Amino acid sequence: DLMSDDIIRLYLQANSPEALYETMSKPGIKGYVIEDKDMILGVVILRPNQIGGKVNDLQVRRLHVNFEAINYKKIGTVLLTIAAVDAFLNNIATLITTASMPARGFFEKLGWDGQVIESQYCIEKKGVVLP
Repeated sequence: DLMSDDIIRLYLQANSPEALYETMSKPGIKGYVIEDKDMILGVVILRPNQIGGKVNDLQVRRLHVNFEAINYKKIGTVLLTIAAVDAFLNNIATLITTASMPARGFFEKLGWDGQVIESQYCIEKKGVVLP
């Protein structure tokens, strides 16, 4: 397995409908949702980054696709296209994101160019910090 059960559980918790809608309700955040019959198929959450009062780029803060959905990879592509259209309509030339290693191939296949940034961080789990 690429990820532990704890990491998968925390990911699913962070991407629950309640958590996603709570994140999208924050000031300055934009969110787009694809739903079908009361099931969320995918979500993209965007945040414009400002430098000196001017929007410099549009950050894809979260891209979540329901892996139970048929053609889930196409849903991810549609959501990134929505992010690109949003940026274009707002005269923003650059989209940025931080992606996990398992997601890197998805972004590269769509032509995104990036670099690997090494960092160590801890994930909190019920008051216990995981190494």
